[in-house]
Amino acid sequence: MKRRLLFLICAFCVFALLCACRRPAAEPTAAFVRADTSVTVRVPGAAAPAESARPADAVTASEAAAPEETVTEKTPTAAPYVEERVDSTGSYIDFTAYSRSAVFTELGYLSFDPDYFVGKTLKLSGEFLVSEDDYLGVTFYGCVVKDATACCMQGVDFVPAPGFEKMVASLSNGDPLTVEGVFETYTLGGYRLYRVGNARVY
Repeated sequence: MKRRLLFLICAFCVFALLCACRRPAAEPTAAFVRADTSVTVRVPGAAAPAESARPADAVTASEAAAPEETVTEKTPTAAPYVEERVDSTGSYIDFTAYSRSAVFTELGYLSFDPDYFVGKTLKLSGEFLVSEDDYLGVTFYGCVVKDATACCMQGVDFVPAPGFEKMVASLSNGDPLTVEGVFETYTLGGYRLYRVGNARVY
């Protein structure tokens, strides 16, 4: 009886070993990671994706051959600007030594504060301008300077010195001329006016 029981136990163990050897191998799995999550999904039977063998600091041939772009910031350099002013501090002011823009600006100061220039000798080049005042019965002679765009003009009245009357009478509006004389004040028709008196005309 004992021999028979021992035989059955041995037979059961051999049968179990045979079944274990014939069990099929597990199928390979592949790992896939979704870009928007950190969940790894394994699909049975799919080939595992090959991992890149390129190290994090590796550089391809095209990247190595590409020249490094260097950006150089250029600071714009503006041309130095020097404001030209007429020297009106002395008793003689020669406007002919300055540019048209500087003279035009200074004549604006003269119109704004004429008393500052009273008693000073002025020399000014410009264009001749004559006008008649029928109400007062007076003829005004002027020497005017236009700005750089020739759209505006500034100037002074003048009275020709003895011996220059005929020369002034021969001039037409727009003719070039130079006047030189003392800037003075006078009264006409109840108004205080300014002019270059006793002017020499060239």
